[in-house]
Amino acid sequence: MKKLLFLTAFALAAALAGPDLSAQGGKHEINVFLGGYKAEFMQGDEARGYYGDLLFDATDNIHYGDLADLYEPHYSINSSPVLTVNYHYILKKWLRVGAQLNWASFSGKYWYELSSRPAESFSQQMVSLLPQVKFCIPGARHFRLYGKVAGGMQFNFGSLYDKSRPVEFAWDLVPLGAEWGGQRFYGNAELCYGSIIQGGRIGIGFRF
Repeated sequence: MKKLLFLTAFALAAALAGPDLSAQGGKHEINVFLGGYKAEFMQGDEARGYYGDLLFDATDNIHYGDLADLYEPHYSINSSPVLTVNYHYILKKWLRVGAQLNWASFSGKYWYELSSRPAESFSQQMVSLLPQVKFCIPGARHFRLYGKVAGGMQFNFGSLYDKSRPVEFAWDLVPLGAEWGGQRFYGNAELCYGSIIQGGRIGIGFRF
């Protein structure tokens, strides 16, 4: 939370500094974002009960009060925020191409109610690389709207209970994003949907 508040304050500072940083930018731009929880974690909260030490079995089937639940593993899982770094090359005023690099992690434990063995911990690191295209909407000099679409691969590392998918397809859709501030330094925020984040992220950017 502290990191998100710091990044928000930094992005707002970029906006306030806009008139002093409005020199024409170059053909390259780099953005750093801090986003919400990983999409799998949000989906798990809705479908499998990741929060609150709730119960689901290894095949993702939910049980509601059955006696068999006593023999199934309990899971408790936490997710880090998602760190995203973007690079774009500016082809035209309205079109940019590039890629995004994302990092997030899971950690937690699982245990059995009718067992004397202690709870076992696990963790997973997730790194994804996605080529992407950014479409910019013409607007004011110090406030610009855009959208993005990206698709690529996610690489999973660690000891999470499911090791059957070390590499999987990943995608990210930004139906609406906004930049504010100068032409070189600026803040930005995005609404996101996909396998990376389902929610939003905020960040800072530099154009050179």
